[in-house]
Amino acid sequence: MVDRPTVDRRTVLRTIGTNTAAALALVSSASATDTERAGSDTEKQRESTTECEDIPTVPESAANPPESYVSTVDRIVDGEHVVILLEDGTRTVDQIVVPAAEHPCLEENDRIVATVADDDLRCFRWLAE
Repeated sequence: MVDRPTVDRRTVLRTIGTNTAAALALVSSASATDTERAGSDTEKQRESTTECEDIPTVPESAANPPESYVSTVDRIVDGEHVVILLEDGTRTVDQIVVPAAEHPCLEENDRIVATVADDDLRCFRWLAE
């Protein structure tokens, strides 16, 4: 029997996300290069009258993207709060507490993929058993 190292879901999701982002960056840089080759004069573009205020800023969410965790709904406290344990592989790395009224479909021991940003649950989806 061949011993293969196990790879957790988080590692797979990060790898897929990284590869997708790299592919998108490659495509966008290739299209920008094609535009320059099509005869546009880059010197004229540099001399444009664009002011610093006209340049769009990168939103903070793009610089600090949300994290996704395989998670378990640990407990529901007094029917008011849902405690979700965020996991990295086999260990719990953090927990978040969300109002039960906002997430009435969550039940104890549910396995979900939770997307968290700034200690807030942005979205989730159930994991297939």
